[in-house]
Amino acid sequence: MRDRHVTRRLVDRRPAARDAGSYSVEAILTVTLVTTIVLGTFQVALWATARSAARHAANRAVITATLEGGTEAAADQAARQRLERGSSGLFDNHEVDVTITGDEVRATVRGDVLSLVPGLPVRVTVTSTGQVERWTSP
Repeated sequence: MRDRHVTRRLVDRRPAARDAGSYSVEAILTVTLVTTIVLGTFQVALWATARSAARHAANRAVITATLEGGTEAAADQAARQRLERGSSGLFDNHEVDVTITGDEVRATVRGDVLSLVPGLPVRVTVTSTGQVERWTSP
């Protein structure tokens, strides 16, 4: 009697015929989900790093333009130099737009971020503003 009980337990642990192949499907779905989560995490990290580099470049342009005697050309050059040093290939292409109107400086930096997912365009646009410094008499 006891041997029959042990044999029945062993037989019951075998997968049913209708469950055959279910492990393969579960493994494929799990690997796909994990890969998507990992790539998404890295894509968000690349976007955040590129946004930070663009923000630094826009701020550098505003600082350069707000100084007395600062020009749009000098601010544009300062932003481009900052992007070349700070982006390390994060941008496929980038644009810098600096305008000085009256007492205000506006610098906009745009760029396409390196994409880990083919066909997924990731773009960063950062704008920074500041007031032009002027000497005034009391």
